[in-house]
Amino acid sequence: MDEQEIKKSLRASKIVLVITMTGFLVFVIFFTMSILKLHALEKRIAEKEKQADHLSETVTTLAATIDTLWYASSENFRASVVTVYQTNDPAGPLYDFSLWLDKPSRHGKLIKSISYTSDHPFLRDVVATEPTNGFNVNFRAAKCISDIKITIEYQDATTERTSFDLCEALAMNHSRPEI
Repeated sequence: MDEQEIKKSLRASKIVLVITMTGFLVFVIFFTMSILKLHALEKRIAEKEKQADHLSETVTTLAATIDTLWYASSENFRASVVTVYQTNDPAGPLYDFSLWLDKPSRHGKLIKSISYTSDHPFLRDVVATEPTNGFNVNFRAAKCISDIKITIEYQDATTERTSFDLCEALAMNHSRPEI
């Protein structure tokens, strides 16, 4: 091999070496980026697993807190009851009550508001003005209320009075314990 061929061969080897080193460098860069992305994904997965665990604990807590949901009705009004157990309450369980007009659309847009009145401190004089939820009211109590006075006020300022016995309405549901 003469000197010219050796120089040519050496140049070719240098070019192959540069190409190989460049390829290796590109491979190392992409491999490092992939490892960094994988690490970031693993971190996000760990965060999501923590969130899922927290949600699972929340669902368990809610399931333990809310025992039963009952519905009752009387004439045009409906009520629902959710048992909420308060372990630190010496009076026993508390109940979340909801009361609403069953079919406000039957009266069209004629109803302006519905007032609910009783001797219970959380339902003394509550006025509901939202027809989309049936003029719903919510309250918490240790027992049902047997005498809820209801006043329906119409847009023309006339009123209609009725009453709702929540205890009697709930007694119609045989699957619930005595409240």
